[in-house]
Amino acid sequence: MIISFSTANLFGLLEANGAEKIEYSEKDDKFRVMLAGRSKAHTINLGKILNIKYADVLQKNSNAGSLDADMDTIVLELIDERNALERVSMHFANLKKKTTKIGENRYRMEIEFSRDDETEMVIRLLQFGPVIKVLEPPYIVDEIVRRLGMQLRLIKQVSQ
Repeated sequence: MIISFSTANLFGLLEANGAEKIEYSEKDDKFRVMLAGRSKAHTINLGKILNIKYADVLQKNSNAGSLDADMDTIVLELIDERNALERVSMHFANLKKKTTKIGENRYRMEIEFSRDDETEMVIRLLQFGPVIKVLEPPYIVDEIVRRLGMQLRLIKQVSQ
């Protein structure tokens, strides 16, 4: 079966053998559907789908497989204070990640995410405060710096 779909940030055609499973994340309050494609599996956040329909054929210059191209990796360092390693690992349990110990109570973590979830990821990362430092990608680092700058300006305005 070939599915044509669009979200606010993504349009694509996906050749899928069928829905493997639908999962609900109580933590994120989101439903996701896992689809088995010809060569790999795909995950689509159901809440972001604007429309979906069966497509008769894959067009020659289609965006088939564009879901994979829309993945990125966040690289961060964390200090394992107040059980931070376990908290971060559990918080991002639904995402593929790799953790490496780089020193006494210091870890490097790589977390794969869909670029569709960029804003959500920034918000989730900010929850951990000073125990994590996001190193990559630059656009995530820039957004975190921008949001922290806005918070600092708001705090200064309120305290005046």
